[in-house]
Amino acid sequence: MGTFPTYGMAGIGIAAAIGFVFALSFLVNNGAIEDGEILQSNAPTEQQRTSEPLADQESGDASTSAKDSGGEMDSAPAGQTSMMVTDLQPTLTSIVALDSSREVIGEIKPEMEFKAGEPVLIQANFANENPDVISDRFIAMSIRNAGGSETLSTQERSEQGANFQGSIAVNSSIALELSWTPETPGDYTLLVFSATPEDLTATMPIEPAAAIPISVR
Repeated sequence: MGTFPTYGMAGIGIAAAIGFVFALSFLVNNGAIEDGEILQSNAPTEQQRTSEPLADQESGDASTSAKDSGGEMDSAPAGQTSMMVTDLQPTLTSIVALDSSREVIGEIKPEMEFKAGEPVLIQANFANENPDVISDRFIAMSIRNAGGSETLSTQERSEQGANFQGSIAVNSSIALELSWTPETPGDYTLLVFSATPEDLTATMPIEPAAAIPISVR
C-alpha cells in the first residue's frame, strides 16, 4: 500500500487558499463586499414581492367600489319630490272703468276719483291660463264704504253688485261688469272675489282677490 507524498497535502491546501482568494476578489470587484460589510441586494425580498400585487389589488378594489357607489347613486331616486297640488285660479288681468258709451276711462288704480251722479261701468277681466278647465268658480264684485268689512261670507255672495258662477274653459276669459252711479261723495273700496265651492261652504270668510280704494267727489 503506497503512501501520499507529503507535498501532495500541502499542494491541496495551497490550491484551496488560492481558490478562496480568487472568490473573494470576484465578490469585491462586483460590489458585493465593501469595507468588510455585505451590501444589501437590490433584488426584491419576499415581502416586497408579495406587497406590490396587494397594492395593485387594493387600487383595483377602490376603483370598483367607486364604480359601484356611482351605480348606486345613479339607480337611487334623486330625492323625495313633494307632490304639487295645483290650485286652478283664474288670473285677474285688468280692472277698467268705462263711461256710459262704453269708452274706456282708464284702468282703476288706488285713489282713482269718480264724479257723483255720473254712471260708470266697472269691468273686471279674468283669464284661464291653466292647462285645465276651471270648474265651478264663483267670482263677485262690489263697492263698499271705506273702513267696512272687506271679506265675503256665504250669506253675502248673493248680495254682491255683480257675480258669476260657472266653469272657465282653457285659454278663455270672462268679463264681469258692475254698473255704478255714485251718489254721495266719499271714500269707497272696490272689492273683487274669486272663490271655489269649498270656499263658499267654509266657515272662514273669503278674502278678496283685489281691494282698491277709490273716491267720489
